[in-house]
Amino acid sequence: MNSQTQRIIYWLNHQDYSQQHWATVAAECLEKSCQNTEQATVLLSESLHQFHEKFRDAVVKPGNALHDFISMGLDEVDWEEVAKKVLDNAHLSG
Repeated sequence: MNSQTQRIIYWLNHQDYSQQHWATVAAECLEKSCQNTEQATVLLSESLHQFHEKFRDAVVKPGNALHDFISMGLDEVDWEEVAKKVLDNAHLSG
């Protein structure tokens, strides 16, 4: 697991609001996928990736170095690995 993926997992698991929010999204993904963990992982990974890209765009305007650096970091994240961890944590706490 690369460092970008580890950092995202760390922050998602160490902020109460974030942990609760993504546990709710994970439960919704499981429901949408009829409890199919593989499909839920794909749905959740897409949601996580889209959220972080939208957040980046809301905080940093495109077309500058900071936006490019954040984009490069987000591109390195293994979103399916993050989704698996979020689903595991949601399952353990549920």
